[in-house]
Amino acid sequence: MVENYEDFVKTTDLSNHSPIFYIFGLLEEAGEIAGICKRAMRGDYGIGIKRDAEVGNWKVVFQNEKVLEDIVKETGDKHWYGTRLLQELGIDWNLIEKVNKKKLELRRGTNTIIGHGDTREEDEDELVICPQCKIEGLNSTVVFVPITCMTMEVKYDYSYYDESGKYHDHNHHITKYKCSNNHEYTHKSHCEFGDCCNV
Repeated sequence: MVENYEDFVKTTDLSNHSPIFYIFGLLEEAGEIAGICKRAMRGDYGIGIKRDAEVGNWKVVFQNEKVLEDIVKETGDKHWYGTRLLQELGIDWNLIEKVNKKKLELRRGTNTIIGHGDTREEDEDELVICPQCKIEGLNSTVVFVPITCMTMEVKYDYSYYDESGKYHDHNHHITKYKCSNNHEYTHKSHCEFGDCCNV
């Protein structure tokens, strides 16, 4: 009897052992997991679950025994494909967990868990950091301060699409922030193409 899961999956693999086969399998199984949500909305798990899914009450949906059973099955299939992919590439699951943990710890430390891309912690333009705290060498959290206006006139007279089809937004937007050290500052966004918007 094969007790180790990683050894076991090899004995159930009837494919040609191509990494692309396992990648397609991962995509397929991700779709199967999404399909569980679709079937919940369609009523496959009962009218009560359908009603909860339709109004976005997914916490209740995911407490349903049959829904959870199907999620476990499909996630297991996804894990099978992931395991076989790593085996064929000579990568250990422990390395995956170590690299992922290090990446997330760095993002947590730089307040960049929310964002996009694998190099977001290196792109300071994407970060929201209090400039005064940065100068003083302080750490702080930053919150968005809503700016309310009694009247606001928006003009789009100066925005346009250039010859290459790129949109130039000449309408400046001001965002106000406040950090946990009580510094306040504003950020003025402008056209990504530079000085052309200084009108």
